[in-house]
Amino acid sequence: MKPDMISLRGRASIACALGALALVCGTMLLTPAYSDELAADQLQGSAPYIETARRYLQSAEQKIIGGHPVLPGTHKWQSSLQISWVPSGVDAHFCGGSLIAPDWILTAGHCMEDLKSTDVRAVVGTSDLGKSAQARSVRRIIVHAKYATDKSNLVAGPHPVNDVALVQVFKPFEMNAQLQQISLIDTALEATIAQPNQEMTASGFGATKVGGKPVAGLLSVDVPFVSRETCNRPQSYDHAITDGMICAGEVNKDSCQGDSGGPLTYHPLKDDVVQIGIVGWGDKCGVQNKYGVYTRVSAYRDWIAACMSSPNDLAKCPRK
Repeated sequence: MKPDMISLRGRASIACALGALALVCGTMLLTPAYSDELAADQLQGSAPYIETARRYLQSAEQKIIGGHPVLPGTHKWQSSLQISWVPSGVDAHFCGGSLIAPDWILTAGHCMEDLKSTDVRAVVGTSDLGKSAQARSVRRIIVHAKYATDKSNLVAGPHPVNDVALVQVFKPFEMNAQLQQISLIDTALEATIAQPNQEMTASGFGATKVGGKPVAGLLSVDVPFVSRETCNRPQSYDHAITDGMICAGEVNKDSCQGDSGGPLTYHPLKDDVVQIGIVGWGDKCGVQNKYGVYTRVSAYRDWIAACMSSPNDLAKCPRK
């Protein structure tokens, strides 16, 4: 049966500049220009952005499933991409990301499509969006040139392909005890650890129960790696999983509680961690044969490196 819609993991997108944002030395000074009477059909941007904005304007509750609070001092690379005109970090958060350089955040393409840099602020260095953190205005958004929505698969339904994007901030973040960048996995290490049932970790900001009020804390879930062969079986996604995707999860263990764009990580050593995936999409959450689908980071390492080193060179860094 074809699902009505394949869910993006943490709906995220709207675009128009709906307010004014000033960032001074990392401190947010917000002057919202939106009215609570703003009609839903006036919102523009990515799906997660629009859903978050609509929820804020209508004072609706967040509905994200499961998750366990992370230990203090862990997941130091976790980033929050927020609606620039919404004052509260808890309400403004629409997608996750990972800090891969002092001024660059890696996220999902479906988080950033149709957004302008003025629509977004980037926040890092906290596991609690209700507390102070480093915040920056966004200099540029780069979405992969071949990002698209594939609607050809009857089982998988509409889902993103080449689902990767970069966000550059104006002022580099300051590394400290609460903040560090994460390394991206290479194909050699990936080949040794991308084995069935190898445990990885997905993380994101979200509520701890269906219908629960938004919580500020960062949540994580350990998920087992699932082979592309298994994920492409007819009862799963029926050959919709490309070389640019990886799967992970099992019944009741999925990235549903995490936000789109957040990292899927692997810990090869106790004090070492690498990013292997980007939270992407999936059919429902934590159900039989319907695994979480992540952007495969190693497949886009060259594009990521080229865009970070030559962001203005369209030949080296093709984008939407």
